[in-house]
Amino acid sequence: MRFSDLTRRITGDGAAAWQIHDRALAMREQGMDVLLLSVGDPDFDTPRAIIDAAVTSLRAGDTHYSDVRGLHTLRASIARRHRQRCGQPVGAGHVTVLPGAQCGVYAVAQCLLNPGDEVIIAEPIYVPYEAVFCACGAKVLPVVVRPENAFRVDPADVARLITPRTRAMLLNSPNNPSGASLPISTWQALARLCIEHDLWLISDEVYSDLLYDGEHISPASLPGMAERTATINSLSKSHAMTGWRIGWVIGPESLADHLANLSLCMLFGLPDFWQ
Repeated sequence: MRFSDLTRRITGDGAAAWQIHDRALAMREQGMDVLLLSVGDPDFDTPRAIIDAAVTSLRAGDTHYSDVRGLHTLRASIARRHRQRCGQPVGAGHVTVLPGAQCGVYAVAQCLLNPGDEVIIAEPIYVPYEAVFCACGAKVLPVVVRPENAFRVDPADVARLITPRTRAMLLNSPNNPSGASLPISTWQALARLCIEHDLWLISDEVYSDLLYDGEHISPASLPGMAERTATINSLSKSHAMTGWRIGWVIGPESLADHLANLSLCMLFGLPDFWQ
């Protein structure tokens, strides 16, 4: 039987890499002592207060359909926290709640990219990124980071990769897997490239609460970047809620409208009691 071009595009090397993860899980089940480095899953459980709140919400009857964009109270809380952290003036209308940052990346890619578009990504790469962009028919342009530059992206290297087909860059700071965090000077240089070449910036900030040195910079707060940046975050790493699948995208309201339409036909909202 024939399968769609979309699903065949996402079964390449990136998908095959998960065989290592599956093998490690099988070895654990056999009682072997395995250090699992394939996923960023905290080694402690979700705090009890969060679990109790979910149970209370279930018992209160919060088990019906929810807003496809996410509960307004949750979106307003996310926007308020984002404003406090980086100063970007956003409200609930700029936020779309989705099941995890992974879904956020996929949904943003589907809203922004067409077949043949190019996306610049730092290498080494968080494996699922490649499959996400292949699903859109987009081409990944890896920009190699070097240890002598503390594994940080060099804007000059990015500039050399930009072509008329380049549509976006995706940057993850702090980075998975290197842990590198980009300083304000690098973000400013990258912002100038985005503005000059009319590029979208997809900013994956799921590790922003695990920064041990320096200050986290959210690039959407830089001049001229709010209208061209999709900021992605979640509770998976910061609150040990990887299995709960709570993530969000902050971006222009026009992007939020497109994300809501995609969520409507794909998800129809998240469970109310999670939110």
